[in-house]
Amino acid sequence: EEIKLGELRIIVFKGKWTSLAAIISGSDPEGLNKQMSRCILDMEAQNEAILKDWSGDLVISKQLQKYIMKLLAGEYAQG
Repeated sequence: EEIKLGELRIIVFKGKWTSLAAIISGSDPEGLNKQMSRCILDMEAQNEAILKDWSGDLVISKQLQKYIMKLLAGEYAQG
């Protein structure tokens, strides 16, 4: 899914239990779809028990932060 806001685009990637959004200015970074998909798969695979029964408590965001940091560091671009 994609939402346009002026020159910005918000691209939403969805997993089974999570959604991850990227705000893009200009052209898509190389491999964006693959990296975002890998991040979601990793988050969901490692946290399935918590995510499938998630109550809306944002405490889980601290646990998922490490996956976002890996994404921002480009670790999902490798492999």
